[in-house]
Amino acid sequence: MHRKKHQVAEKNTPELIIILDAYEISDALTQAHLAQVGPVMCKKGCSNCCKNPTVPFTEPELIGISWYATERMKSPLRTRVKQRLYDHDTSLECPFLVDDECAVYEVRPLICRQFYIKNKACGQHEDILSNRPDDIVGPIQSIAEASLLRLLDFWPHASIDHETL
Repeated sequence: MHRKKHQVAEKNTPELIIILDAYEISDALTQAHLAQVGPVMCKKGCSNCCKNPTVPFTEPELIGISWYATERMKSPLRTRVKQRLYDHDTSLECPFLVDDECAVYEVRPLICRQFYIKNKACGQHEDILSNRPDDIVGPIQSIAEASLLRLLDFWPHASIDHETL
């Protein structure tokens, strides 16, 4: 993630600091893990996972996506994403998938940052969860916990016992 280009936004939107921190933690730990796993097949334009996703996300992640879509996304793309959001009830595809690319890649949810496929690229419309579950490099608990612990600061008055996590 390129934090320098978001410095002004971070000053104006303190919540964004928390979100971008969580993403940096996730990305660094995920890259270190992937270095041990070996090469992954996911590349720009690969979007099989986005065609029928179930993507859980948190309130801070939604705020980050909203900020990005309104403040950083250029008008023609923003118009297309807006239309996809309106039409989302008629499609299973991620509404941020435009021309087989993630329109919010910089601020994509944590689950998207931690989900990869190894060994062989996905076939078009392949159900990777059923066909090749062993090829999935999914969220690792320690990486998810480290990222989510940073997100907890989004709710400053939350009473959470970090020892039990």
